[in-house]
Amino acid sequence: LTPSTLPDTGSGFTQRLQSIDTDIATLTLEGTCLQTGSLVLEERGSEAFRTIALSDSTALGWARAIYLASVIGSLAILRIAGGMLLALAPLMAGLMLFDFARGLFAGWVRGLVLVVLGSLGLTLLLAVQVAVAEPWLGDVLQRRSLGYATPSAPTELLALTLAFAIASAGLLSILVKVAFQNAWSIKVGHRIAHTPERQTSSVRSRLVQPIELNIHARALTV
Repeated sequence: LTPSTLPDTGSGFTQRLQSIDTDIATLTLEGTCLQTGSLVLEERGSEAFRTIALSDSTALGWARAIYLASVIGSLAILRIAGGMLLALAPLMAGLMLFDFARGLFAGWVRGLVLVVLGSLGLTLLLAVQVAVAEPWLGDVLQRRSLGYATPSAPTELLALTLAFAIASAGLLSILVKVAFQNAWSIKVGHRIAHTPERQTSSVRSRLVQPIELNIHARALTV
C-alpha cells in the first residue's frame, strides 16, 4: 500500500530511521555556526550575526528526544500489545464458548484490529517522515560542510519532529475510535435479522406452526 513516491518499508527501513537520528546528532555536534556569545563590534556590520528563535542546545536536544520518543514509543505500544494479544489467543478461544465472556472476547478481537490498523498507518506515517526528514537533513549538513551558517535549522527541526509526533498520537487515537466503536455490530445484526429471506422463512413457519422462534444472540451476531 506504500506509494512509489515514498521510501520502501522493507528490511532497510529501520536503518533509514536510525540514519535520521545519526544526522540529528551530527548536526548537534557541528552546531549552526552562530556567534551568539561574541562581542558585537560596529565595524563588523550586521552580516556577522543573525537572530535565532531557539538556541542550538535547546532546539536540537528537544528535537532529537521527541523524534526518538515518538518513533520508539509508538512502535513499542503496537508490537507489545500485538504480542500479548496473540499470546492470549488460546485462552480467548476457550472463553468464546461461554456467554459471560463474550464481551471479553469481542474486546480482544477489537484489540487485534487496532494493532493491525495501527501498524499499517504508523508505517505509512514513518515513511512520510523519512521522505521529508532525510533530504532536509542532508541539505543542512551539506551547507554546514561548506562553511555556511544555518540559523533556522534548529527551530525547523524541532517543528518537524513535533509535528510528526502529534500526527502519530492523533492517528492512533483515531484508529482506537474506529476499532472500538459499537455501531457496526448492531447495524450488521439488524440487517441480517431483517433480510427478505429471513422474513419469508418466518412467515412460512408461522403458517405451518403458530410458534415464535427465538434467535440466539450469538447466532445473530455471527
